[in-house]
Amino acid sequence: MIAFELMTAELPDLRSQAWAEKIQLGLMQFNQSKHRFDFAPLRIFASEKGALLGGLIATTGWSWLNIDLLFVEQHARRRGIAKALLEMAEQKARILGCIGAYVDTFDFQAPEFYQTQGFSCLGILEDMPPGHRRYYLKKRFVKSTQAQQEPVNAT
Repeated sequence: MIAFELMTAELPDLRSQAWAEKIQLGLMQFNQSKHRFDFAPLRIFASEKGALLGGLIATTGWSWLNIDLLFVEQHARRRGIAKALLEMAEQKARILGCIGAYVDTFDFQAPEFYQTQGFSCLGILEDMPPGHRRYYLKKRFVKSTQAQQEPVNAT
């Protein structure tokens, strides 16, 4: 058995930062050995007269769109901005060859919004944070040939 020491880095220092980067690189190299590493950032913003109204921050990779953040300023909500941001992200993801999207959200955020946009629930983590639920949702994209043949119910 190899002797080793466990430690935590409460405050980032140069060594812990370098080690964290080495861990990330190591995992990326391992993952790439199993499947082509094709991750790319995707950022979409909505603005009005130069003022930010909201945005979507995501990553595409391994044929999926991972939605990290979707936010619309309180005063700009209920104007279709979130839907437009999500639609544009899905469109760009399809162009990049993605077959679907996934997201996690809390019960006090937007699980209903994602479900109205065609996402289905993969699972729920209870008491995350305590007294709330964290939802994991996915949406498979319809292939363009199918989309032309099958009408999509917009309700």
